[in-house]
Amino acid sequence: FKVLFFFEEKFLSLIEIKLNHLVGEKDKSKIFKWLAIDHNTGKVRKLDFISMNASGKEEQRVFRQGILNFDTNCATFETNNETISLQNKKTHLLPEFITKAIKSFLTA
Repeated sequence: FKVLFFFEEKFLSLIEIKLNHLVGEKDKSKIFKWLAIDHNTGKVRKLDFISMNASGKEEQRVFRQGILNFDTNCATFETNNETISLQNKKTHLLPEFITKAIKSFLTA
């Protein structure tokens, strides 16, 4: 897989990945996945993508679980219960424990 977006705060990471092995697949929901990783438990859960919007420097992704607004520096993830502030990180800086968690999630 390839990491497209990586947002992080102390206890949570939100990551978009592209599955590289699905050559020829037309269904984008099978190719692209948004994942939430709990740093305390290592649990990975799939976010249910609904829509996206990009206007100027800001982008938005809407999921069943909440709304992610972001720019090149930071992001907010708004759910029914809370608003979480995250840093927009360089995708090549993904910590090893997150890479392992994603690989385990994808093979489960």
